Amino acid sequence: MKKTDLYWLAGLLEGEGSFHISSDENPRPTISLHMTDEEPVRRAASLMEISNRVYKRPPSKDSFGKKDVWYISLTGAKEVAHLCRLIRSIMSPRRQTQIDAVLWRCDQIYDDWISGFQKAEIIKYIHSRWQLSGSEISRRTGIETTSVNDILNGEQERIGHRGAFWGMRREDN
Repeated sequence: MKKTDLYWLAGLLEGEGSFHISSDENPRPTISLHMTDEEPVRRAASLMEISNRVYKRPPSKDSFGKKDVWYISLTGAKEVAHLCRLIRSIMSPRRQTQIDAVLWRCDQIYDDWISGFQKAEIIKYIHSRWQLSGSEISRRTGIETTSVNDILNGEQERIGHRGAFWGMRREDN
């Protein structure tokens, strides 16, 4: 992306964008933009490489001016983190605080997806190398004792905080 495009996008998101974590069952880091003007939304979508996801919503009863609203949202943790890191330094302190919260969530997701199996392998290694108990490993790592014990008993394959990412290996599950 050209520097002028990056600054244009940052300015648009500063004024009209939103950096937040969705409040659904699976909280996702999100950058969204809602406007009544189609052209800037389409240009932003193109720069964010999500041009196939530009949506139009009819005006609600409460909307000012009764115009259609064009909107986009970027939700992939990797993509959101990349854009946030590109524009953070040129955003206002208020937006930087919002971006920091979004980046924290992106790092959480990245940590769960990438290193969950590695954490489990480290727990197994620590246990076999130093013969530490599950509760001692838990105390030293900050990982819940039940999770550590499930790893050591072969009932869980990874460490993460979201149930959807946990792989159970019990035959009865």
